[in-house]
Amino acid sequence: MLMLMPYRIDARKRGLPLITVLICLISGVVFWEQVESERQYRASIESFCSSALDDHAISILQTITHDKRQRPCFSFFNPIREASDPEAAMAELVAQAEPLDIFVSPIDGQAYIASVLRDSYEYYDRAIPELLTDKLAYDPKDLDWTRMITATFSHGDLGHLLGNLLFFYIFAASVELLMGTLTFAVFISVATIGTSLAYSFTVMHLETALPTVGLSGVVMACLVALALMMPGARIRHLLWIILYFRVIRIPAFFLMLWYVGWDIYDMRRLGNDSLINYAAHLGGALIGGLIGAYYAFFRRDLLDRARVHYS
Repeated sequence: MLMLMPYRIDARKRGLPLITVLICLISGVVFWEQVESERQYRASIESFCSSALDDHAISILQTITHDKRQRPCFSFFNPIREASDPEAAMAELVAQAEPLDIFVSPIDGQAYIASVLRDSYEYYDRAIPELLTDKLAYDPKDLDWTRMITATFSHGDLGHLLGNLLFFYIFAASVELLMGTLTFAVFISVATIGTSLAYSFTVMHLETALPTVGLSGVVMACLVALALMMPGARIRHLLWIILYFRVIRIPAFFLMLWYVGWDIYDMRRLGNDSLINYAAHLGGALIGGLIGAYYAFFRRDLLDRARVHYS
């Protein structure tokens, strides 16, 4: 087993990175609300599936599922909710239903099944709240500026959150203290929107493109910006190989080359078959590279004064 985990930057720079801390706090609060939303979501599903539909509605819906042993529930109704056209999805289900013997005309039977299905689905849609994560996620096919922001503060699970916040704080705190709070706020805003646009541009031709959440594109922007502003800054890592532990220091510039190179390699190898948003990572790297290069070439005075804190 091998693990290489960054945990701090060697720096004596003083100051409080207000925006960095605020983003970490907001992300934590949003994740707490996501967890609570999921708890309510699961409880609503359990309640609906156990008692919401009467026996008559269940028997009618079973003509669609062709399974008399299972009660139609989440796996039956949720694809309708997620369909781009729920009415068309329901019409397709009705078309595959078994005919009802109580109607002389098959058309009348299908109309009745459609009516029961529509009423049952509307009941499901009212009873089961939409997940908060789904409301916050950014859909690359819909250029919604609000969702670009909310998706950045949202995460898929606890590991996703903690990993992003650890990397974010290590790099973003130093970048904020170098740039100043107001400039850093603008930088984060540009990175947030830019990484979302990079994802949309990359997958705009794909109908199967998935919504995305997470701070990782912004993290990459901070890493690359720091690596160009302070290439010699050393990041402490915990190296763990089976029972062997050691702290090693890796210059920010080499760390940037590793992460950007690995993302390019994986994106070329996996294409759009991965659940990792490589387009946002590389979009963030480009934005961070442009900002970092500007400081490296045109704000050398500021960086020279700060360099003593990163030696």
